[in-house]
Amino acid sequence: MDSMSRHQGGYSSTVSITLWRDGQSIDVAQVGGDKLYFEQPIALQPGTYTLVRTVDGNGRTWTIDVGGEGVATDVLPFRTL
Repeated sequence: MDSMSRHQGGYSSTVSITLWRDGQSIDVAQVGGDKLYFEQPIALQPGTYTLVRTVDGNGRTWTIDVGGEGVATDVLPFRTL
């Protein structure tokens, strides 16, 4: 059996990562280490945000502090509070 045959009928998780602040949501492409990655550059004001990661309908939240200077970037450092 080749590798393609073994993976048919497999399962892929549905994952979403979202930042929330003041009732506004911002989609995040990826989180790695202490950085947020976005599909395209975005300018976020420094401050406290809620990071929500949902996998197959099960969510987990973190309160984070986003640094930076409000300059558009596609990679942004943060720290968990």
